[in-house]
Amino acid sequence: MSAASGTPVEVAGVVVVVAPKNLTIRKVPDGAKVLTDRQLLRWLQSLRPVLAVDQVYRIASVAGMPRTWHRNPGQQTDPVELQHRFSALRDQVDRARQRRLLWVLAAFLGFFSMIFLGPFF
Repeated sequence: MSAASGTPVEVAGVVVVVAPKNLTIRKVPDGAKVLTDRQLLRWLQSLRPVLAVDQVYRIASVAGMPRTWHRNPGQQTDPVELQHRFSALRDQVDRARQRRLLWVLAAFLGFFSMIFLGPFF
């Protein structure tokens, strides 16, 4: 981010646990804050701004660019080809669901036929 934006970007690690029933932290990780989702907003609001508005906009503008996050970004996939591949994957998942449902139904029918019709031997 620093190289892409031309602005030094310092980061802090934050682990946010969402809706915990209880939270016990035995050892706080070095360089990271551990919070619940209820504590997050208050913690963020307690921080003092360290960047000027123009720096924030510059960093935000490069954060959305894929090349910012990769040293050697791969080839961009054609959106139409990507949609075809996703549709094929969805079809495979749907067929697997149908097969699983048929197996469950067969097991259910087999179980009840044993109860009502007795053993086959």
